[in-house]
Amino acid sequence: MNVIKVPISQLVTDPNNARKHGTKNLSAIKGSLAKFSQQKPIVIDAKNVVIAGNGTLEAAKQLGWTHINAVVTELDDLGKMAFALADNKTSELAEWDESMLMEQLDWLDKMDFDIGSIGFDEIELPKDSSEEEKDDLYTKKIKAPIYEITGEKPKVDDLYDGSKTNQLIEQISNADLPPDITNFLKLAAQRHTVFSYEKIAEYYAHAPKDIQELMENSALVIIDFNKAIENGFVTMAKEIAEAYTTNEDE
Repeated sequence: MNVIKVPISQLVTDPNNARKHGTKNLSAIKGSLAKFSQQKPIVIDAKNVVIAGNGTLEAAKQLGWTHINAVVTELDDLGKMAFALADNKTSELAEWDESMLMEQLDWLDKMDFDIGSIGFDEIELPKDSSEEEKDDLYTKKIKAPIYEITGEKPKVDDLYDGSKTNQLIEQISNADLPPDITNFLKLAAQRHTVFSYEKIAEYYAHAPKDIQELMENSALVIIDFNKAIENGFVTMAKEIAEAYTTNEDE
């Protein structure tokens, strides 16, 4: 395998990339690149289109890198498409050895290594059962996300998709219904509004304090889990609370 160093300015992201890289994913990739540099090359074709490693390329750009290590594939168009899908899918099929993962995360944390920088949350660390008994099960080791500016402020219209809701409201308005039923159905139609929470988080980071508080009260973002529980936006059964104390997934 011949690894070459390529100017990032000459590379083109795959326009047919089926994999999306959200804010959390890119932050983890950036954290890895910043701490360990690039330990494996991306894959490009002869036209400098990235076949595998689009997330790595984007993270490198955000870090201000000018060059990146790559290998040039000789696969044909069919092979390149199949490989790009396989490269993403095979990683999903792997499973964690939970006990080994917890042991290693705990060790890294005790060595003051920031596990958040590589995509792991504090909630994933092993917990001290004696401390758990003393503290509120709703809040112990549940670390609210930190909303930081990572890109440009999204437009409000990009925070949600109300097309289905508007379609239903139009149909309800055109129907010959009693006023109380009309109002009820219009309220119910709001359930079909789809929110882009990734963009909402970015917008929240840019917003002034008064708007941030209203977004928190509307549970568009969760900052204080106790407050969210009090407002009725977060409901935790006993079994779910116990799951947090035994390191099980949600």
